Amino acid sequence: FTAPTAGNYTLTATAVAPLNAYADPDLVLHQVGEIARSEGPPSAQCQASGTTTPSLCTESFTVPLSPGDYILEVYEWTNTTSDPSYPPIGRTCFDVTVTTP
Repeated sequence: FTAPTAGNYTLTATAVAPLNAYADPDLVLHQVGEIARSEGPPSAQCQASGTTTPSLCTESFTVPLSPGDYILEVYEWTNTTSDPSYPPIGRTCFDVTVTTP
């Protein structure tokens, strides 16, 4: 994406139905190297909802950016971990937004 002006930008990924398990989106922002990252196990709120409320399975961060082009990497955390408590859930879809406050 392109940041047209300098300022704080909020990047958010939210799971969308259908899900076969709780989802955990993770985000990595790049511009000539990594700038910011969100990662970790699924939120307790998302896990409690199971697959019934995918909109609770969200992750975001706010970061100050200069004008320019950026790459946002979005992936399902359970597909990248070897933690047996969080088995891979496979293909997962996310709605992704980039906003300014």
